[in-house]
Amino acid sequence: MVMVVVIMQVNRWFAEYLVSAPYRLWTFPFAGWWIISDETMNSHEIQHTLLNNQDLTFLLPLLVLLACWYITYVRLSEKEI
Repeated sequence: MVMVVVIMQVNRWFAEYLVSAPYRLWTFPFAGWWIISDETMNSHEIQHTLLNNQDLTFLLPLLVLLACWYITYVRLSEKEI
């Protein structure tokens, strides 16, 4: 849960850095940014299209598999088998 909050805050800081003082800003990880630039309520929506959620769900098992392989390798190398 803490990691989710940290990722959300880093995403928000990155959006604020790129937009430079927006009037309002809504951001969520792995989603787009919704930016209101001034008091006239002109809004802009920026969609992230490089990775969608489906790609991330396919990537997660691969990362878990690689992590398990690395942990096993380190444990076996400590025992010198």
